[in-house]
Parts: sequence; structure tokens; C-alpha cells
Amino acid sequence: MPEKLEIKVPRQMCTSCSLALERFLGKMEGVGSIDAETDRIVINYDAGKISRQELLKISKTALEKLGHPSI
Repeated sequence: MPEKLEIKVPRQMCTSCSLALERFLGKMEGVGSIDAETDRIVINYDAGKISRQELLKISKTALEKLGHPSI
């Protein structure tokens, strides 16, 4: 079943960080599209293949490594 996860970040991400995040998360099984070009990251995913909690945890860790703590 398709789901959507939205994560707010305190500032807009640069193009390099957006692309890095999209490439990293896009390789995960169950992740569909990713929009990371605003102060919100929107991830469409298949809840049957990856849980919301797992995706949120991985996404927040990736954001922190890119220097963008999430809210």
C-alpha cells in the first residue's frame, strides 16, 4: 500500500544534499519517489516493504550526516 512520509527540515537543502539524499534513499527497497528540494522532504514508499518508523529513522540519520537536522 503506498504511503507518504513528510519530514520538515529547518532550512532549504542545497542541490548537492538533495541529490545525495535522493540517491541514498532511492536505493532502498520499498522507496518510490523522493522530493527533497524544499524545506520539506516528501518520500512516497510501500508500507508493505519498509515500515514508516524504519524509513523515518534512516532518513533522519541521513539528514543529520548531511548537516540538516530534522524537526
